[in-house]
Amino acid sequence: MNLPEFGVKKPVTNLMIFSSIIIIAFYSLSKLGIDMMPEIEPPAITVITSYPGAASEDVEQRVTEPLENQLATTPGLDKLTSRSVEGVSLVTLKFKWGTNLDEASNDIRDRIELVKRFLPDIPDEIDNPFIFKFNTANVPIIFMGVTAEQSYSDLYEIIDKRVGDALRQISGVGTVQLIGGLQRQINIWVDRERLEGYGFSILDIQNTLKQENITQPLGNIKSGLTDYLLRFPGEFEDPFEINQVMLGSHNGNFVYLKDVAKVEDGFSEITSEVRFDRKPGLMVMVQKQTGTNTVEVAQRIKKKLNQLEKGLPSDIKIHIMFDTSQDIVNALDSLKSSVWIGIIFVILVVWFFLRQLLGSLIIALTIPFSLLIAFIYLFLSGKTINVISLSSLAIASGMVVDNAIVVVDNTYRHLERGKRPVEAAMFGTSEMFFSVAASTLTTVVVFLPMLLVSGVIGIMFGELATIVTVTLIGSLFTAVTFTPMLCSKWLKVRGQPAVAGAEGKMGTGSFFLSGVKKNEPVPIFHKFYNLSERWFTSWENG
Repeated sequence: MNLPEFGVKKPVTNLMIFSSIIIIAFYSLSKLGIDMMPEIEPPAITVITSYPGAASEDVEQRVTEPLENQLATTPGLDKLTSRSVEGVSLVTLKFKWGTNLDEASNDIRDRIELVKRFLPDIPDEIDNPFIFKFNTANVPIIFMGVTAEQSYSDLYEIIDKRVGDALRQISGVGTVQLIGGLQRQINIWVDRERLEGYGFSILDIQNTLKQENITQPLGNIKSGLTDYLLRFPGEFEDPFEINQVMLGSHNGNFVYLKDVAKVEDGFSEITSEVRFDRKPGLMVMVQKQTGTNTVEVAQRIKKKLNQLEKGLPSDIKIHIMFDTSQDIVNALDSLKSSVWIGIIFVILVVWFFLRQLLGSLIIALTIPFSLLIAFIYLFLSGKTINVISLSSLAIASGMVVDNAIVVVDNTYRHLERGKRPVEAAMFGTSEMFFSVAASTLTTVVVFLPMLLVSGVIGIMFGELATIVTVTLIGSLFTAVTFTPMLCSKWLKVRGQPAVAGAEGKMGTGSFFLSGVKKNEPVPIFHKFYNLSERWFTSWENG
């Protein structure tokens, strides 16, 4: 039993299959993320190492070069570049497109451990290197400007604790970053002359504070069935406690930190300043989690902000500076309207030429089923609804009806010859099966070379080619299963052929004029078709 016979002889099963497609497609559509462009992850990994207080030459010799020597042996490496600046080493490894960056990251971590274990030149003062991979999904979706007047000194802490922590708990939010503002910091201003006079150094102050500002576990005490954990809280809770730290003794007298330094509960050094409408403030950047719906996450954030702003001091104002979801909505709405307009015009053109409502409806149903299959593919492959995917559907919406037109036309030809609807649907579709399959494959072959393109262009046009291919294959499956089933139920011959013997010469002539009954006045549309048919016939005969 081939596909056309299966579709016609088992209409209930066929209908259940396509009902399942509808349900799965709408479920997929509800779970699909929405973004501006496809997710792009360049094949590059950067190893960032912090060496506080070191000059660029020291960073180059003691950190960057040992890392370069080991990382240069990473499998699949295409290019290695490095940059050494004051206190920071940046080593970037570029791979070929298509490289599995997760495996590459594991290889890089192994080589970093080798450097730390077996090369004595690596200083102990460096922080652990961390690996950074750029992904377009990591680009912030919302930028906010926060201003304050009387509360500016506490603005950073207020926004970080009240707003930042609340936003981080929203489903779909990845990270919340704050830039600018005043960050609280305990500053110790050392009197160098007094410090040297007492015979101490900066390192003595540093080591003493490390030893004093620590909380230590002390074990446990068991009393009956209860086990108590003990700890010694030794961290500073007030700047006054820092003043009372004893550095040592000098000439038999104890020397405290307050004797050689001034402890200030102040702010960290300002390295960046943010102003909004010429008012001092800070900027908040919100990133979403990979694969989540940008528009839904942005809506949750803005809804939460309206609630949080009511509990903030009256002089603190939150302004949305940039919202990527709004651009995404505008772009996708424009493309959606283009897709719908294209589908409507396709249906109108089909109806204009076939001029039979049921026949046009059978062909028009091919469009939604083919597009729904594309949504299932997007969900299963982990892709998003974006400008490229919607453009692909707009391109494919005009091509998915081709197979159905051929099947419906050939089925109608068999009905004209006196066959029953079931036989006409099966034989008419079977005759055209290889023709419509070949036509679909020739169109698919045109898009396949796009899959061979590498780089960012390959990601974009590769997604376009894949979606168009899936949609066309879905239209082929619909045309040889669902369409003949509908033809066997709905398609009927009405009236007589307009021109005797026309079916042998021009099989679609009677289908176009099937609504005209004998001795009935010919409407203007029918006159147009009679005129065009005579013109094409004379043109063919020379």
